[in-house]
Amino acid sequence: MKLKILLVLLCFSLILFCACESETTEPKISYQNHLLKGDDVGIGFSSWKDISIPVDAKSPTTIDYKQKLSFKGKTFWFNILPSSTSIYEILDNNIVVEKHNEQVNVLDFIFDPTERGFYNWYPELSSPRNNWGGIMKRIPNEMKNFKDKFHYLEIWLKIEEAPNDVILYIEFGRFSEDIILNGILDTEDKNNNDFIDNGEDIGLDGWTDEQERFELVIIDTTHPSYQDPSNDNFYYMGEYNSDSYNKINGIENNAKLTDYGTIPNTEDLNFNYYLDTQNDYYQFALTLNKNNTASIKYFSQSGQNGWFKIKIPIDEPDKIIGNPNLKNVEMLRFWTTNANNKVHLRIAAIYLI
Repeated sequence: MKLKILLVLLCFSLILFCACESETTEPKISYQNHLLKGDDVGIGFSSWKDISIPVDAKSPTTIDYKQKLSFKGKTFWFNILPSSTSIYEILDNNIVVEKHNEQVNVLDFIFDPTERGFYNWYPELSSPRNNWGGIMKRIPNEMKNFKDKFHYLEIWLKIEEAPNDVILYIEFGRFSEDIILNGILDTEDKNNNDFIDNGEDIGLDGWTDEQERFELVIIDTTHPSYQDPSNDNFYYMGEYNSDSYNKINGIENNAKLTDYGTIPNTEDLNFNYYLDTQNDYYQFALTLNKNNTASIKYFSQSGQNGWFKIKIPIDEPDKIIGNPNLKNVEMLRFWTTNANNKVHLRIAAIYLI
């Protein structure tokens, strides 16, 4: 009898051991296992920057390239942290994800063609469909050779808000870094020590608000641009709604934003200590339709709750600007135009395969 009891206890102990062993050795599965099927480009908001003027930004044909800056609308982008978006909101419930790895980091992109963008000192925004705005980021060095390594750029996104016929341009290659459009490499790092020192946290224009008012001769206190003539001030209200992020990308007085803010802002995105002004890139154009995402060019897969994936063949662009080289892709850019009111896109993953 005692032997039987011992055998039962032994078997029970083995079951518990196997269960524990299985629990501890089972690989952890995060949302990234299901969304990221290639090399991650990254959607952390601090790695994305304001854009220079796209060569073919829609605007009256009678104006020159520099005058297109007057049609630059308001763009802001952010990550809501902690994320409130679950992987199950994007993909179906049949997938398996570890409980503590369900929340998806999402990049929110908002464009308002009725408001002026960064350093748009002389706005001409009366015809919103002519206005443009977007974001760009540097491609990691180990991923720059698209020719030999990749075939597709895949993006999971959701159209939260957008009028029909808005055009989303997705481009990669080399873009002008001249955001202010003055032919000078503008940077906050005046002493080249890669750190924000006293008096340097004033934006790419090198002016405080008071200096902006002086340089731009704005003396009317009721003028809509009086408080922030360059529209580059940082401010964050700390609330979980899109409007509270309206100025989170401002770079004047953003050193208060821990870590990210203490890095000097600069137009030199590829860190070659030179203002690159060439535009050599591949362009892909998508006409957005919130009510019929399957009709959008490069549509690849439907998700849940309006989420969908696009799959862009990198060697079949809609248009080529300049002389780009797939073996040396420095930057990725998103920008929108042809919108008469707000555009709000959410991006859950960007990767190359």
